[in-house]
Amino acid sequence: MCNSTVRITDAVTCMYVNVRVCVECKNVAYRCGKVEEHIDGVLNQMPFGAPVVAVLDPPRSGVHSSVISAVRGRNSIQRVIFVACDAKQAIKNLVDLCRPASNRY
Repeated sequence: MCNSTVRITDAVTCMYVNVRVCVECKNVAYRCGKVEEHIDGVLNQMPFGAPVVAVLDPPRSGVHSSVISAVRGRNSIQRVIFVACDAKQAIKNLVDLCRPASNRY
């Protein structure tokens, strides 16, 4: 049986393999943990005005609303790449990421 620690360890291992394969990727930051806990630290390390692309690869249940708020609240993020294994499940998150500003976002 697979527990969450094993899945996270596997994901981090795969990330390091991908970093070694993609030798041209020199300006990439990887963090293991909750987006909302790391986003400020990562963005604060970026040079002012640097183009930022956020990659979201959520679980099947989707991106938590706190992550949507964290991503939407950062003007320095110019693009978001959303990886989804099920388009129907991703629709709500995609709408929340792209909707006009509101009281919630």
